[in-house]
Amino acid sequence: MEICKKQYKLLGGKFSGNDIELPPWRKKVYIDVIKTELKKYGITFGAADNDFRMEGDNPCCCGNKDMPGMKNVCKHNIGFANQRAKERNVPVTYDLIEDEWFWEGNYRNIKSVASLDKKFGKGGWDQTNRNIPLMTSFMIQWNNGGKNSPVQDCAVKITSKLDDKQRPVYEFKSQEEIDELLHHRTFNLLSKWGL
Repeated sequence: MEICKKQYKLLGGKFSGNDIELPPWRKKVYIDVIKTELKKYGITFGAADNDFRMEGDNPCCCGNKDMPGMKNVCKHNIGFANQRAKERNVPVTYDLIEDEWFWEGNYRNIKSVASLDKKFGKGGWDQTNRNIPLMTSFMIQWNNGGKNSPVQDCAVKITSKLDDKQRPVYEFKSQEEIDELLHHRTFNLLSKWGL
């Protein structure tokens, strides 16, 4: 196991919960190869990885949104927000998914009180039962421009603009920005390996 951890770290992997996750710029190479091969056989591609939801034939993680019985896919997520913005050629804003159905209720968080206060603010969560409203969690992530916000897709960046409800506006990176990111990180990694 330690050898795997070391290899992933050499590839730029970082801990994400219990997993070590490769960075988006590293996964993009593999995604492109897989998409090309699937297209040869007429197979649709779905990216369950949030970084690449837009790389799929549709933003449904399993790639089958248009199949019979799949009409009730949850669309209140960053993948659909990014996809809709791309289709409409507009910035990524929360109003693109705001009216879609979203889960109700809470989840129980087992983190320390200090870390919950830091993430959700004092009073932003049920301190007795350690419950976090799902929508509160989603909006904090949307608003902070980090993990599980639209920037989780490596083609999207946060801007300094806010929408009319004071929520962040995101936009797509230019192809030059994406190419530079991929080239820069790959070059640095190869240099690190002495190649």
